[in-house]
Amino acid sequence: MDPTETGYHATLRRLFDLFKVMCAGLATGLITPWLQPLLDRVDLPPGGVGVALMALPFALLVQWLVWRTGRRWWTATLAALVTMLAFVAAVNVAILVDALTFDSGRNIRNALAGLAGGGTGSLLLVLGLLPLPGVPVARLAWLATPLVGTLAGGLLAVDFAVGFEFFSFLYPVWQAAVGVSLATALHRRAPQG
Repeated sequence: MDPTETGYHATLRRLFDLFKVMCAGLATGLITPWLQPLLDRVDLPPGGVGVALMALPFALLVQWLVWRTGRRWWTATLAALVTMLAFVAAVNVAILVDALTFDSGRNIRNALAGLAGGGTGSLLLVLGLLPLPGVPVARLAWLATPLVGTLAGGLLAVDFAVGFEFFSFLYPVWQAAVGVSLATALHRRAPQG
């Protein structure tokens, strides 16, 4: 951000930057469910490798968010790896919660699984990013990411209720919301004066 910009112009520029991040999150979220049928055709090793590769589009967005705020390339690459691991954990937690709540109705089971998976993924993402070099720690904005991720995770119930196969409400909304929340948390204010 240019330190000579007035407050009004700086705010407009910041809002436009967040809009771009939101659009990128929507795009990565549209791509994510299309990767599963492609990855099912490839012989991948067990252990969540396929799930981690499904997270690659969003991981690249997180990598870009970390890199564009002045962090080193290896810090940004670690952020992408953290994102992929958090995605695998989120999917596994959602599957576990779905299995544990099998006596509940289908919509309640899917909502609980989505909330648990969305919350787990976003919380692990934040906890994995905070120890990275140069990432601001004492920011209230970091608290918003797990909250936003948990709430957006509830859209899993909508996906199952509608019966989408190659489209999802969950991924575009979750990735856009968490992306904007991360961009806000990673934002460095320009030096004054």
